[in-house]
Amino acid sequence: MDTFCGCDTAALDDLSSCVGERAAHLEAVMEGAAQAAAAAAWFGPDGQCFREQMDEVVEKARELFERLREL
Repeated sequence: MDTFCGCDTAALDDLSSCVGERAAHLEAVMEGAAQAAAAAAWFGPDGQCFREQMDEVVEKARELFERLREL
């Protein structure tokens, strides 16, 4: 039997692989953005605040990408 509760398991496996690949791509894009933010010649409290916020966004994105890979 190729189906389970109306699902095509092969198609779900393909979807899982696709989501994992896209998560890896998005993670690479996010890492590039984080590196650009860290390298920005922006000094003072505003620049520091921006970098701290970017670090938070990157960490949340990493958690999301890991959850996507677990699907």
